[in-house]
Amino acid sequence: MNNIKIKKTLNLHKYSLRVNDIMLNWKIILPLIFAVAGIVCGAVIAKGEGALYRKLCETVIHYILNGSERNIYENILIYLLIPTSFAVALFFSGLSVFGVLTSVSVPLAYSFINSMLVYYFYSEYALKGLAYTVIILFPYIIISLYSLIIITGESISMSGYLLNTMSKSSGKADYNFKMYYKQTAKGYLFIIISVAIKTIVDGLFIDLFAF
Repeated sequence: MNNIKIKKTLNLHKYSLRVNDIMLNWKIILPLIFAVAGIVCGAVIAKGEGALYRKLCETVIHYILNGSERNIYENILIYLLIPTSFAVALFFSGLSVFGVLTSVSVPLAYSFINSMLVYYFYSEYALKGLAYTVIILFPYIIISLYSLIIITGESISMSGYLLNTMSKSSGKADYNFKMYYKQTAKGYLFIIISVAIKTIVDGLFIDLFAF
């Protein structure tokens, strides 16, 4: 029984060392790679115009194109809740020892969805749809995606810290819960900025687009 317990501890320690290596060298690069992969996959699937693509667009585009029928506070709430839901998923993912494996799926999913939406506007409305995405959607999408990439990096760091703690790795810990909360909050500020910019851009240019 003792031999089995020691073996498990050593395996966890080995896994934590690998996670630390990834965390130090790929904290931002790794989620960025997955975000780019999401953009590519979203464009490929959207080009096929399958059931997933149509269902997503019919649901999301309805809220986007009917923004003028809602008041400004309702629009702010909607555009805040979308990336916030992904940020919350990242936060709790970081509180797991497997966060380094699950966190990267969040920027992938977010960029995947937005890639299909951009393709939809271009395929359905040609240059007008492209202009709409560049002027109205891109600032919001890019800044909020940047925020999620930052939070993903912190989620990976937190997961690595938990692994170090559980495997009792030697060495001084360079990360903790306080730092995680602080850095995640800083990353989340970019989501607030993206919503503020989206609100301003809507007020200035949304009347130019009537689909």
